[in-house]
Amino acid sequence: MIGIAVSGKAGAGKSTFAKSLIRVCESCELPAEKIAFADELKREVFELHGITKEMVGGREALIRYGEERRRADPDHWIRPVAERVRFAQVCGILPVIDDMRFLREYEWALSVHLTLVRLVASPLWRRAKLISQGLDAELPASSLDGETQLDGLRHDHSVRNGVHVNLEVEAVKMLQATDTKTLS
Repeated sequence: MIGIAVSGKAGAGKSTFAKSLIRVCESCELPAEKIAFADELKREVFELHGITKEMVGGREALIRYGEERRRADPDHWIRPVAERVRFAQVCGILPVIDDMRFLREYEWALSVHLTLVRLVASPLWRRAKLISQGLDAELPASSLDGETQLDGLRHDHSVRNGVHVNLEVEAVKMLQATDTKTLS
């Protein structure tokens, strides 16, 4: 397996699923590492402006800055992730991207043969998760259905998240279906 890229709408549980994948991999002595497109964005905004996501208005500032950089250079956030993914692969580490949201990111992940996973959760589940993270006040209701660029696109696996779902079990199923040698 070359690597995994997880997509899904806000609050679907992309990062939680990625953590579950990594735990399952490590329990099978397969080193894995979380990589995010947002890592470089957060670093760059903090270095230039001293702004973090946790600050009041920080999330909105990150979103605006990310959009501006993406408009100026559509691959600006992809290049550092591509470099980290290649480095992980060379080191024998399975890269797990937990925040694939945009068509350009999807096209890149597809072009480098990452396993594409779509995490799906109901709008009520996603809203509850966002509220529990304190994000409801910052996100207009319409943004709960944002991140739609990847809706309807082919993914190698679809994982449903919800009340009675054990994401580690889903991670095992997905890994077994993707590469039976990984967990044997």
